[in-house]
Amino acid sequence: MPKLFMILSLILLVACKEKTKTAVNYDNLKSRTEVKRDSTTIILEELPIEIDSTDYVIYIIGEPVNLHYGKIYSGLNSGSGSGESFSILNSYGSDISGNIHNLKFQKLESDDITQLTQRTLRISSISFLRDVFKVNKKQYLLYSVFDQDTNGDRKLNPEDLISLYLSKIDGSGFKKITPELHELIDWKMIKIQNRLYYRTLEDVDKNGTFDQKDKVHYFFVDFDQDELKPREYNL
Repeated sequence: MPKLFMILSLILLVACKEKTKTAVNYDNLKSRTEVKRDSTTIILEELPIEIDSTDYVIYIIGEPVNLHYGKIYSGLNSGSGSGESFSILNSYGSDISGNIHNLKFQKLESDDITQLTQRTLRISSISFLRDVFKVNKKQYLLYSVFDQDTNGDRKLNPEDLISLYLSKIDGSGFKKITPELHELIDWKMIKIQNRLYYRTLEDVDKNGTFDQKDKVHYFFVDFDQDELKPREYNL
């Protein structure tokens, strides 16, 4: 589970302490325009990755971490290693994290490559829902995404609201499954039900920040259904 979700969950549990993150700049939303990426930002394409048990390779496009050309080349030539890297992402089994702008998908033994989206987004994590695959062989990717400049600083970053998206393994059907202007708290798979459960936080009083007056919402998606629709439930 991405560290951000763990932090948000902890903040929720100690709700007596005010959450300092600005939720929404409502004045800005009235006249918002699509965020344009900084043209000086270095964008690279990662070498393709293969998720075990699937028929696709995925190309990750995003911003590298710790890019220092001199140290990189020195490390490669000498074999000493410098601790610096061109890598865009961290990968742990079925989970990928990084400052990701887009993905491209290529089916094995095919020359065709398709792109996830034309939108300007910042994807912070991607998870292959392996538990779903084990139950009924369906292949889905789950994304945590900053999809709009909610705090009005003309950037997409962790100061904005984070949303949850879902797609098939080839990137098709990419859609948002959290409500507009809700902050994703966390999510988990329940294998025995073949369901994805998740929680969001709504700024009910519209004061621009999250506090104990705001509302937690509970949802699930049932992967045994042909149409994957979020369903809200109450405890």
